[in-house]
Amino acid sequence: MGTKERIRAEYHYAEWSFAQRLLFHLGVNWTYRGFGSALEAAILAKRDESLKSCMKIVYIDVAKKNKTDKENVRRDITTLIRVIWENGNREFLAELAGKNLEERPTCQEFIWILANHIGKREKQPEWNGFTEMSE
Repeated sequence: MGTKERIRAEYHYAEWSFAQRLLFHLGVNWTYRGFGSALEAAILAKRDESLKSCMKIVYIDVAKKNKTDKENVRRDITTLIRVIWENGNREFLAELAGKNLEERPTCQEFIWILANHIGKREKQPEWNGFTEMSE
């Protein structure tokens, strides 16, 4: 079972699907190794608020599930963020962050941004976070 299938099986489908759409709209897809790691880290952080301040634990959990080490997880997410920042939908990232981003977010900030929006979707099911897509 690949990463995509394992994540889909392990997490609630609506939560997984919404997080995946956030990343797609940011301009990245499954071809980036950090995609699955970012997706999984954001869902884990959303489920346990205390993990948002300790990304090391999130990286370790994601690494164990993907049979790699925490440094690879962090590096892959960092690469994903760089791709979004340089070639992706930076405006949508700023919208998700709720502020103008002067510099590229750190891994922790990026995961926190995604986790907040996954949680917001649960609290307000009618909110989809994709104002540009609904036009």
